[in-house]
Amino acid sequence: MVGKARGGEAVDDHAASLEVPPDGGGLEAGRGRADRSTIGASVMAWLDDRRLSADERKECLDALAIRSDGQWWNRFFVVMLVAVIIATVGQLLDSAAVVIGAMLIAPLMTPVLALSASLAMGWPRQAVRQFAGLVGATAGAVAVAWLIGTVAPEDPLTNEVLSRTSPDLRDLVVALAAGFGGAYVTVRRNMSGSLPGVAVAVALVPPLGAVGLSLSAGQRGLAWGAGLLYAANLGAIVLSGLAVFVATGFVPARRLTFSWARVVAGATVALAVVGLVAVPLARASAEAVANAQRAEQVNRRVTSWLSESPNRLSDVTVDGTEITVAVVGPVQPPSVTELRQGLEEVVGSDLNLQVRWIQESTPLGDGEPEGGGDVATLAEASEPPPLELVEPAVEDWLSQSEAPAGSFEVVGIEISDDGLVAVDIRAATAPPSSDALATLIEDRLGRSVRITVEWTDTSAEEVTPLDEVTSEIRALARRWAESQPGGLAVDAVEVVDGVAYVDLVGRTPPEDAATLAESIRSQVDLPIELEVRFSTRLPIPTETTTTATTPTTTIPAGPSTTGAEATTPATATTPTS
Repeated sequence: MVGKARGGEAVDDHAASLEVPPDGGGLEAGRGRADRSTIGASVMAWLDDRRLSADERKECLDALAIRSDGQWWNRFFVVMLVAVIIATVGQLLDSAAVVIGAMLIAPLMTPVLALSASLAMGWPRQAVRQFAGLVGATAGAVAVAWLIGTVAPEDPLTNEVLSRTSPDLRDLVVALAAGFGGAYVTVRRNMSGSLPGVAVAVALVPPLGAVGLSLSAGQRGLAWGAGLLYAANLGAIVLSGLAVFVATGFVPARRLTFSWARVVAGATVALAVVGLVAVPLARASAEAVANAQRAEQVNRRVTSWLSESPNRLSDVTVDGTEITVAVVGPVQPPSVTELRQGLEEVVGSDLNLQVRWIQESTPLGDGEPEGGGDVATLAEASEPPPLELVEPAVEDWLSQSEAPAGSFEVVGIEISDDGLVAVDIRAATAPPSSDALATLIEDRLGRSVRITVEWTDTSAEEVTPLDEVTSEIRALARRWAESQPGGLAVDAVEVVDGVAYVDLVGRTPPEDAATLAESIRSQVDLPIELEVRFSTRLPIPTETTTTATTPTTTIPAGPSTTGAEATTPATATTPTS
């Protein structure tokens, strides 16, 4: 029996009358019964605490707006619109502070918890009503975010957006805890001060903004990821909230006796939704763990590969089977083939490896550069050198290499406003020293310049027969162009569908392209057609208003070719084998 002792505490009458024999007999048994009585008293105290009065339950229903009218929903959608605009613009600005502000004012948590409460009470009509309101709010939020993204002047895919497009199981755990906290502080009104923290933790509105912005950028995959995060948050909050409403006494015990089937059905639906969402989240978590382990192994292999070199490792990027290694230093990196063999053991034989070497050399003249750097000449910032002077200097610099002609691909030459010349090279062999390039430019310019050379080692890349043919035709075309008058140069070489397109640039068209066709026919051991195209490079007056055009002529590559008229384009192809 349970009676009331002084102070109103619940005690067990039988336990209170226990007497220990003088000789100690039955002492252990008495302690066991006393412990069980203490546990029973604690359970009864918890049951008393979970009982809600009619007024307390009504207060919870009012807080969840379950018995609200249409005017409440009108106010809800107005505040929801404001929250979505703030969250979307905050993500466009890549501002976490603005996004947090949107979380604090977003009213979406109220109908979500109301849905949980309706399922816990066994009110199917109220549950449908709350769910319909959530569907409308969700669709409207995505539409508003999409509209903002379409009129945004910049790329909408900021870090704030991308961070919400790849959820995993950790996000589901956070949502379950947030749903528990939200439902608990709703029932225990004296803990309502924790609601802002719960709103920030669960973040329902920002994922909707990320969905709309991703759709406006045409990234359906990213939109799916953000939508998955929102669905995980929604399902987890409903499920954990339902459990809390039942456990804390929000649902009267008498009601549970005759509506338990409805409660179980609602809980089953919520559990099924969470289970469906958990499958891709678990897959993403496993993939994230595997990627982290793979990246760690790659870093160890790269560090070991570079351990005996004076160069330093700048960056390692691992994206599936694509690995990019950036090395900075004064000497050519070690053999990339050895690195590739080691990395294939980690990522597999379909590895796509790129090693980029940024030459770091001493400046021209005496002394060491202060603070290091990745430039050949650390001269003071000055007027940038003209591109038309740098380009031939780069060609002469690359010709100093013992590699065959056409071995180097100049990806780009950039000249910054402060005079820094950045040259990007792709080749299977290292280019000459960047000091040599700095010397060539200094001799032509009459002053020192700052040079940085970035070389991508392609020796370990998979080379297809088409790549080899393109490189061979490019080398042959350049040698042929150098023998032609009129400053002829090869602008581009491309092989598409069995046709090799050679684009030439110069002041006057070549007199005979048949010799080029003959050279390619004798060197290239593949059935391929050749089409040579020529563009005239003319100076355009700048003092008077004159409209100038640059004609383009297709030069027939057959043996009967004697010339070409710039005003009448002609197209002809001749098989080289």
